[in-house]
Amino acid sequence: MNGNSGCKLELIKGVVRKTSPSTEYNPRLLKQVEKQDAFKHPEIFTPKIYDMGKTCGLVYFDMEYISGQSLYHFCKTNTFKSIERLLHPFTTSKYSNKSCKKEIRNKCESLAGFPMEILDYFDLTLPTGSCHGDATFENILIKNDTMYLIDFLDSYVESPSIDQSKIMQDSFCGWSYRHSRNKPLHNLVMINEMFESRINYLLLLINLYRIIPYSLNNTEQNSWIQKNIKKVMTEIS
Repeated sequence: MNGNSGCKLELIKGVVRKTSPSTEYNPRLLKQVEKQDAFKHPEIFTPKIYDMGKTCGLVYFDMEYISGQSLYHFCKTNTFKSIERLLHPFTTSKYSNKSCKKEIRNKCESLAGFPMEILDYFDLTLPTGSCHGDATFENILIKNDTMYLIDFLDSYVESPSIDQSKIMQDSFCGWSYRHSRNKPLHNLVMINEMFESRINYLLLLINLYRIIPYSLNNTEQNSWIQKNIKKVMTEIS
């Protein structure tokens, strides 16, 4: 078991324990477990949370182990029709809209090099409601034709559009497949058509700028990000 946040993941007697990597990360992990516990959707599920606490000053929580296949693998071996049926809940919008101008501008101002002038060409109104925060293909599991979300992430705005843009980070940019020679290109194109919109491309651009600091010492990954920033900017234009 592994992740990208630096948190420690252990499988103990059929239960997954996730432990904060540092005391500084404790508040963030607390937000994530609260978000996972509060998430409610009639067609999307999350692992049950059994317990939480501290060990050696580090926050941890125990949750149900889901023995499923990630969407990363599912896309390689299944038809788009099957994928579309699973992802359909992400496309439904029964939420009220809200101006998120302040939250989006604040986030963009914190991102080095972000082209702030581009925001003037957007309404910045988003549907608000339950949001995973990091809905990459690797955080979406399929078990018995049921979808589960893992590794929730706190977000600068709670909106289904954030999740759609994270899915596009894989479908449009191919984030999870960046090291793979075997990409399910047809399925990726079709998935992207489910979610693409001008505002979602903007949120995708924000996603890419957000991960730049984590790639400064990785020339290959930084090059990948810069290439996809240009690609997304072309779509926005």
